[in-house]
Amino acid sequence: MFGEKHETKRRIGPIGLEYYYHTSSLIGVGAVAVFATSNQDCIYNDTKTSDITKSFFTVMPSIKFNWLRKAHWGLYSKVAAGATYARFNDEDCDDNGKKTGDSAVSSDLLFNFQASLIGVEAGGAHLRCFAELGVGEQGIALAGLRFKF
Repeated sequence: MFGEKHETKRRIGPIGLEYYYHTSSLIGVGAVAVFATSNQDCIYNDTKTSDITKSFFTVMPSIKFNWLRKAHWGLYSKVAAGATYARFNDEDCDDNGKKTGDSAVSSDLLFNFQASLIGVEAGGAHLRCFAELGVGEQGIALAGLRFKF
């Protein structure tokens, strides 16, 4: 709609959790779970017309290729593909920008993926930090901690 704009008030994620079982020293198979949410004001002609909440839950089978594994560091790549459940809640607002209680909830199931071309990890035998560059649901650049059981 002409004159409509969205202002993001809050954004969380994507936050990911991964598990891999290494079938060999080179290949790990597993899964990636990702959560993200955002809250936006929809503004039309300088009046807040609705409050929009979007939530995304993703589950993807994944494979990880370990190019180099040393005692305290390693290089790898990973690919994952799966489904995202997207939920949208659009609550109407009155002329003063307060929620009226009227809302529309919709959901969708979408295809999603992650392809991390290069990943670097460093640390001890059980706890390592990692950083990846890639494209997809988890983002272009991601970092975190890895724990080995």
